[in-house]
Amino acid sequence: MNIHILSNSPIRINSGFGVVCRNLSLELSKLGHNVSVSNMQGIYDIEYWNNIVIYPLNSVGGASGNSFYTNEVQQFIRNLKDSKAELVLIIYPCYDDALVLNRLHEIHPNTYWYYPCEFENIPANYIKELKKVKI
Repeated sequence: MNIHILSNSPIRINSGFGVVCRNLSLELSKLGHNVSVSNMQGIYDIEYWNNIVIYPLNSVGGASGNSFYTNEVQQFIRNLKDSKAELVLIIYPCYDDALVLNRLHEIHPNTYWYYPCEFENIPANYIKELKKVKI
């Protein structure tokens, strides 16, 4: 299965999300899945790591050549098409502006969201977004 993960980079961002993305992408790859990642920060060109393609998802300066995108939605759609994604896993908080405001979680019909709860009393607007995808 072609699985596409939307998260922090599994190799460049050593955040909790990046660590979960790294471990999950490696294990899914070991199971025989074709794994790719849309990296939420830090790269502007496609990178390759352990047979995993890491796509950029940035719309800010610093990009080179034709890898610059002015719209995260169009870039994410291109990443999904290039990876031939059959399943999308989001490993990122639902309060992130780039993700929620751009409706990235609504683009692919087979999207699942891993949402770590770091606090009690999740705000109603977060819950509203989470209800739109499979958890």
